[in-house]
Amino acid sequence: MKTIENFVRRAVVNHSLFNKVALGWSSVFVLLIFVAFAAAPNRGIYAEESQSRDILEFLGALTAEQAKAITVNENSYLVPLKRRVDTTVDKSPKYYYFLLKGISPMEKRVLDDAADGQWDHFDLLSASLIVEGVCDSKRIAGYDAQLDRIADMIREKAQKNPRIKDNKEELTKLIFETLHNELLTGAYDIEDTNPAIAFEKGNYNCVSATVLFNSLAKKSGLDVCGLEMSGHVLSRAKYGDRVADLETTCPNWFSLKNARERQLATQSKIGGGVTVQAAKPLTDGKTDELVQNTRKTREITDVQLVAAIYYNQGYDHWQANRLPEAAVATAKALLLDPENENAWGNLIGAINNIALGFSMEQKRHNVAAGLLDQIELIDPNFKDLKLNQYYVYSPWIKELVSAGQIADAKTVYDYAAKRLPNEPRMKSLEKMIR
Repeated sequence: MKTIENFVRRAVVNHSLFNKVALGWSSVFVLLIFVAFAAAPNRGIYAEESQSRDILEFLGALTAEQAKAITVNENSYLVPLKRRVDTTVDKSPKYYYFLLKGISPMEKRVLDDAADGQWDHFDLLSASLIVEGVCDSKRIAGYDAQLDRIADMIREKAQKNPRIKDNKEELTKLIFETLHNELLTGAYDIEDTNPAIAFEKGNYNCVSATVLFNSLAKKSGLDVCGLEMSGHVLSRAKYGDRVADLETTCPNWFSLKNARERQLATQSKIGGGVTVQAAKPLTDGKTDELVQNTRKTREITDVQLVAAIYYNQGYDHWQANRLPEAAVATAKALLLDPENENAWGNLIGAINNIALGFSMEQKRHNVAAGLLDQIELIDPNFKDLKLNQYYVYSPWIKELVSAGQIADAKTVYDYAAKRLPNEPRMKSLEKMIR
């Protein structure tokens, strides 16, 4: 699973620090700016032409009744995300709404199915394929049939071997090794999140390998779930009061002789250099867990495992300087897994960096200010918010003054002053317009 380092851009840093994430807005911006939120009743300062192609609308903090009035067509999807603010104080709406565009009918069905936190009409494999763009029902059925054949092979072997038939841990080993012998026959590649690649080429990463192992394990009657740590996912098999964590990207996992070897096998696949320590082996009668030293692990459901696919898509868009698309994919990830703290940070970071790209590179400060206000509605505690608001409003006001547009400069200043009551540098801006 992929991680984004230094996702959040700050207006005050040297541009040379961001060569890896250069934005290139003139060619890649495809976001429709739709500022419609109660916190900014004076929308005049945000006026902006729509772009040629829109993929995302920021609808704001809405009540349930307001959300029902939003027009959603067959290619769009309404995403409510719970705001990271105590709404009991000001009685404001609990949810912030995005409208995602360009959603296929099949993907809409997947998102609808995930609403209750479990798969009812789809399953882990089919949902994973669809969110990766595999929407051909015959193709999906073909992949599922391949997995069924492997499951049949496992059942036949288990039936012939009483030691496996009556021992879930031995069955886990058989499933794991058969999966690698029959399907995951290629190489580990961090880019290969799509399970279809495993079926076609044998290649995989931690997400696709975990999706396939868990799908196969459930066909074989095992109780399994995903296990997430920052930058990585793996599988967890449950045997009553005992669990065993499985590094699905390691073909020889069951040949590793001790906890240290398993620790190293997992650590080598973790993005961001997370340190993982293996717990005591099964000889303690309770656990074979991998426990993080520095960051928490958490069990994740099949729906949350599919959210990891969206999370990786967001990363890929980020790497390609497609931040609007990164925001869309990450919003989908949060819709399926609102507990994912990394995804929250990435969503806010994407919107922040989009805003600063408009202000610092295109001088479209009105758009930047509107986007930062969206962040304030979603998460007013975002640590760089006030700083970046100042570095958007300051050049905007100065440029308006230089152009002789004093009345407009005053309008912008008045709005900025409400946003930044504790910013001492606002005094120098006030002198410019008085």
